[in-house]
Amino acid sequence: MNLPVTSRGRSLRAVIMNYDYGKCHLCGAAMEERLTDQSVQEKDEWVLIRSVPTGVCTKCGEQIFQSQSSNTGSLDRGGDQP
Repeated sequence: MNLPVTSRGRSLRAVIMNYDYGKCHLCGAAMEERLTDQSVQEKDEWVLIRSVPTGVCTKCGEQIFQSQSSNTGSLDRGGDQP
């Protein structure tokens, strides 16, 4: 994935991908940061948000998000996509 470069010459991935998610609240295993695609329903249509920084449990797969990550992805609108 090629992400844009910031005004300071750092890749956007380097800026986004540096959060410590700690341990999984369900099973206690380590969390690792990955870029994931998330779909959400907005009124009567589905919105696909690409490249969301996500903490993913290495054992059970639980996913958690940073509160600031809501403006980092690109939107793809598709009426019937889950």
